[in-house]
Amino acid sequence: MCRLVGLSAGRQRVEATVWLNAVLAADDELCALRYPGTHELHLLSREIPALPRTSPPPASHGLSLGAGTRPGPTATRT
Repeated sequence: MCRLVGLSAGRQRVEATVWLNAVLAADDELCALRYPGTHELHLLSREIPALPRTSPPPASHGLSLGAGTRPGPTATRT
């Protein structure tokens, strides 16, 4: 789980809790976290906490911004 805090295009504070399955990248590799059609966040892979692979996230947790209306975030190398 990763807690993201940033500014929207309108300069409003935006917070989200995001579950990531895995990001396979070198420690200083730049990654992009994309929410299809809405947001894109660039960060160094070392800023993404390591996650255990043994259990999936609880169903009750999720992104509150349009949850259930869009696909979840994807992390890619750039």
